[in-house]
Amino acid sequence: MRCAYLWGAKRRTLSTIVVFACFSWLGIYLTPGPALARTSGAQRLELLAGSENARPVMLSTDTTCWLYPHMRVWVKPRPEAAGQVIFASPSQADCQVLPAPLPELGELASFYQGKVGSYLIIDQGTGPSRRHLRIWDWRRQKWSYSATYEAPLLLKGGRLSVWETQSEPATAANCSEYAKIIAQGFSPSLQQLKIINLRATPLSQPVLRQKRCQATQ
Repeated sequence: MRCAYLWGAKRRTLSTIVVFACFSWLGIYLTPGPALARTSGAQRLELLAGSENARPVMLSTDTTCWLYPHMRVWVKPRPEAAGQVIFASPSQADCQVLPAPLPELGELASFYQGKVGSYLIIDQGTGPSRRHLRIWDWRRQKWSYSATYEAPLLLKGGRLSVWETQSEPATAANCSEYAKIIAQGFSPSLQQLKIINLRATPLSQPVLRQKRCQATQ
């Protein structure tokens, strides 16, 4: 194998760069937590930074089971459109066995981002702007939060920071960069930073912070 050749030729002076190149050629990536897993080009094993650690188990070239201490989350690319098919189960069954029937979480263009406690974070969208964030409360089996947002999406200490898009239209009166954004061919958007405490049960109302006006596509 190519990696075996590199190891044999450079076994005494093998650098970190060569190790990384070798792993990348095989499709192996280091992920947050104790995971070392193989990926395909269609599915990268990445979760939102700050979410709970999980071990990814590859069931096939396109299906991954995220292994948590008290939950299993299966994701695979949608065959007919962008996004992932997402299933979750609280059982400690083997990841190789998909319990049935399970309700599908998310819709078209949905992507699993990780979890905090019983809350599963699901991102939805096909472009960099005006994405949709949804939070599924597994314990209560319902959606606890749903809103359009703009990047960045940050999670730290169980608190999710979201720049939520406002329904109020941006104008020259409420957006200081309005004329500049229009001249550049973008759309101005009013957003407000909201802090969601994912440690709270049930999910409490987001804490409102500062507002901003930003260019979007």
